[in-house]
This record gives sequence, structure tokens and C-alpha cells, in this order.
Amino acid sequence: MDLEWLMEFLKGMLKPVAALAVVALAVILSYSQNLGLEFEMVYSIFRSFVQLSVIGFVLQFIFSQDNRVWILLAYLFMVSVAGYTAGQSAKHVPREKYVAGASILAGTSVTLLVLVLLKVFPFTARYIILVHYTKIP
Repeated sequence: MDLEWLMEFLKGMLKPVAALAVVALAVILSYSQNLGLEFEMVYSIFRSFVQLSVIGFVLQFIFSQDNRVWILLAYLFMVSVAGYTAGQSAKHVPREKYVAGASILAGTSVTLLVLVLLKVFPFTARYIILVHYTKIP
């Protein structure tokens, strides 16, 4: 029986286990110092694990699609979330979320359009989503 896949899996799990060990140390220190942060820390770890797992499954689905509609939907969703988030910090601007969303949409779409037209990379989910992610403030 070939166990090479198991060795690859264990190698891949080395960093997450090391990170979890550091967080476990922080929980132990919080308990020993009577800080009362243990529940919040464990809850945050669980919540981030669930969020990152869901994002990973969604990205895997989008990356496996060969349909441009999925790429554009993912792109527009990212612009919407970024616009909403950026708009929350600009309370003095009228209709701040719309202004932030439109600004992010304009900036990232022009950048992506130029990069695709110049054939720097193809119009695939892997490139569009990752380049767009690096352009969001």
C-alpha cells in the first residue's frame, strides 16, 4: 500500500499544527495568569477555522469552473464587500459605501482590463481573483 499521500498530508499539516501549538500556549498563559480570555480565544480559533474552510471550498469551486460568469460574480462580490468595508470608515462622505464601492470597482476593473488586454495573464479565475485581491485596499 502506497503511503506517499499520507506523508504529503502530514508535511502539509506541519505549519497548521505549529500555529495551533502557539495559540494553545497563549490559551495556557491566559489561564495561568487568570486573564479570563480562554473562551474567547478558543471561540475565535474555531470561528476562523470555519470561515477559512468555507472560503477555501468556495474558491476551489470557482477555480474549478471554466465559466466567465462565475469569475465575474466572484469579482463583483469581492468589490461589494470591499466597498461596504471601506465605506464604514468614511462616515463623513455622503453615501460612503456607494462611493467606496464605485471607486474600488473603477480602480480594479481598469487594472484588470489592462492586464488582460495586454495578455499579462489570461481571463481565468485563478488570475482574476488573486490579482483583484491584491488590488483591494
